[in-house]
Amino acid sequence: MTWQDKDWLDQPAHFAVGLIATYIIGQCLMPIEAVVIVMAGAFVRELMQHEWECTRVGWLDLSFFAIGTAEAVFFI
Repeated sequence: MTWQDKDWLDQPAHFAVGLIATYIIGQCLMPIEAVVIVMAGAFVRELMQHEWECTRVGWLDLSFFAIGTAEAVFFI
């Protein structure tokens, strides 16, 4: 997958999902708990997408999830 394919849409979507999910969960829980829950969900999603092989997990996708969760903490 290259930037010419779908990464221009895929990575901002991962960022937005991380930000929104962390913000919503963070309204009920402590921010660090919200981050852990969202990142655990993102990691499981990546494992499922790559047939449960840890070595093939999309680290670029996870990094955009992480940036989104970090940004959300400032809004909580």
